[in-house]
Amino acid sequence: MQNKTKVKPPQTASNNHQHLLEMLFSVFTVSILLTGMAWFVYSKSQHWELMDLKLSDKAVLLGILFNQPLLPLSLALAISWGLLYLKRPILAKSITWGASWVVFIWLGLNLCSLSILGNQLSERIHFLGNDTALEMIGGMDIVYSMIIALIIFTVLIAILIGISKLMVSRLLHRRSAEVKFLWASSAALLYLFFLIAPVLAISSFTRPILILRLTEMLPVSLPLASVKERLEADPTELLREINRGLDSIFPDYAKKLKSAPPADAIKLLGTPKNNIVVIIIESYRHDSLNKNQMPKLNEWAKSGLNLSRHYSTTHTSHLGFFACLYGRSPFTYHQTLDAKVPSVLTKTLRNAGYRTTFLAGSDMKWERMNEYLSELNFDEIIFDKQIDSWNWYEQDRGSLRKAEEILTRTSPQLVFIHLNSLHFPYKYPAKFEYYKPVAALTAATSYSVMMNAGKASKEFRQSWINRYHNSLAFTDDIVGNFIEGIDPEKNIIVVTGDHGESFYDDETWLHSSRQSDIQTMVPMVISGAGIPSEKRTDMTSHIDLVPTLLHTLGAKPEALSRLHGRSLLIPRPTDEENTENAILLVNSSVDHFTLLFRNQRLHLKYEAEKEKIYSLGFENPKGSFLPLNNKLSEKPHLWVKVIRQKLEKFVR
Repeated sequence: MQNKTKVKPPQTASNNHQHLLEMLFSVFTVSILLTGMAWFVYSKSQHWELMDLKLSDKAVLLGILFNQPLLPLSLALAISWGLLYLKRPILAKSITWGASWVVFIWLGLNLCSLSILGNQLSERIHFLGNDTALEMIGGMDIVYSMIIALIIFTVLIAILIGISKLMVSRLLHRRSAEVKFLWASSAALLYLFFLIAPVLAISSFTRPILILRLTEMLPVSLPLASVKERLEADPTELLREINRGLDSIFPDYAKKLKSAPPADAIKLLGTPKNNIVVIIIESYRHDSLNKNQMPKLNEWAKSGLNLSRHYSTTHTSHLGFFACLYGRSPFTYHQTLDAKVPSVLTKTLRNAGYRTTFLAGSDMKWERMNEYLSELNFDEIIFDKQIDSWNWYEQDRGSLRKAEEILTRTSPQLVFIHLNSLHFPYKYPAKFEYYKPVAALTAATSYSVMMNAGKASKEFRQSWINRYHNSLAFTDDIVGNFIEGIDPEKNIIVVTGDHGESFYDDETWLHSSRQSDIQTMVPMVISGAGIPSEKRTDMTSHIDLVPTLLHTLGAKPEALSRLHGRSLLIPRPTDEENTENAILLVNSSVDHFTLLFRNQRLHLKYEAEKEKIYSLGFENPKGSFLPLNNKLSEKPHLWVKVIRQKLEKFVR
């Protein structure tokens, strides 16, 4: 008997069409899920409910969100389509499924990051490569949280892809090759429509600022019309006038802003002898300095200059430290470090015979901080590292003990101290647990934050506030005791924070996400020889600290005029047209700014490579965009004037 071997039929065009339809249908299914999630996250963060959106507005915004995963997958699908017709179906499907999983999981995790912290995932992922930074956001807990979220998204996407393939299989069961071709062609055309239609709709959209605001938050760049064309088409007259003014003045400064001017030492009258101690407390909320949470420091603050409306100029540590030490706006952060420019404060005091010291518990290897918290500015750098690196409060105690020893030296001293206990997750010794219940520090800490962040229940929020308040009590105790042992006639003491901290006050957690009041306002108290006893309510900022200290030590006011800030010992003009009181808040990437002027907040975007600066509208104190039709200032020339004045100082 002749043996018959069953031969597998060759790949046919009909099979190709079915495979293509399966891939396209799976991409559409998961894209619909992501679009729904994205709509919820972006509409909430940008407060679209206040924007009086029309149906056409919603359609364009929805199209952009649906387009977001389709754009990066276009190349993978095109390659897979070609491989199908080269009779490589396994390789074709592997490329499509692999690319889809990468894109969908990345976008899903990015939405988690935005909804919790208000940051793109790309702005947080580099924490994982830095032990110090990882420790400060919760250590391995945050890694566990990301793994859990990754598993959830992976399982969800696998289920959706499986359901999509099953539906296509049943839909095309026993269908003719012609029908399969028709279905596959229709799906491909639909894919192209969703890829192209949103971009075409944007070009004629009547509210382009909305598009700009949305695309600033997307992790995928979309091919849109030029910024200038979009801004010129916006119906908001005030913004059009402001952006036209910026467009006319910025070319005068664009190239100069790419480099930093040197720091010239300032001549001091006489020979100053007073020590200067600057204590920078991590994540220090502006409302923390009160008689309940910090009774010792609250009482001490009455003896000096207490600035109750003080801004750190930023919402992140590396820029807050920089502003305090340099007296320069963080706008010039990278230019200053690239040029290896020292602080005018440390340069001046070193010339006057001061020894400079920086004390902290960690090595500050974060966002270039170690480049300026270094021998560039300090004669001595001391890190109080404990055996248990999580024991931040012991590190803080060690730093203050070392500072006490340094201040007994015969030569005058400038000492900068960083205290870290108030950083998330807020550490303190057990005896300072005055406020209960507190959030537990377990392997699920960050996962708990992730799962509860959007809810922000009263109990959940209070448990973290209680932890923070307990850490405040500890900080108040050690700093208060330290100050009590210092002679106020021989020392100038500064206590402030690098930035604030949010417990969902601005609908985000922690810091480094929004230029809101709660994340950028901090206490600032300066006390000691030559400092008046006064509580101030006018707007001040970190860049005012250096000129104030130098003025106290004998620098002439005209010598301070080149600095970005102003001495707080000189009265400020209060007339309506004055622009000196404006404050510029800078985001962690140094490309978005909020200009505070006359109790209003203008959001600015800086594109260094394109040498452009423009406005995306006004914000409220929570850092959320206001509706575009909000009636604010009727004087756009004042906004342009104050921005020009800031730029003029930055390039001096």
